Amino acid sequence: MEGNYDELLAGQAKALEKMDEERRQLFLALGTTEAEFIEAMKDRSKFSPDVWETLQRYRKALEELIASKISPQRQKAPPQKTTHPQIKGHWIFVR
Repeated sequence: MEGNYDELLAGQAKALEKMDEERRQLFLALGTTEAEFIEAMKDRSKFSPDVWETLQRYRKALEELIASKISPQRQKAPPQKTTHPQIKGHWIFVR
C-alpha cells in the first residue's frame, strides 16, 4: 500500500511541476506577472458589461473544472495512520 501511495504522490508532484511551468510560460508570453494579471482581471471598469459577464462565466467554469480535477485526487490519497499515542490524525508526517 505504501508503494502505491508514494507513486501517487510522485505523480501528483510531477503534474504540479508541469502545471507550474506552463503557468510561468503563459505569463512570460503575456509579458506580465501573475499578480498584475489577477488585479487587472478584478477591475470591472476595464471591460464592457458583455465581456465582464463572459469573463465571469469562464472564471466560474474554470473553478469548477479545477475542483473536479482536485477532488478525485484528494479522495485517492488515503490518510496515513499512526500508532504513536501523541500524534492525532490531522498531523502531516515529514521525514
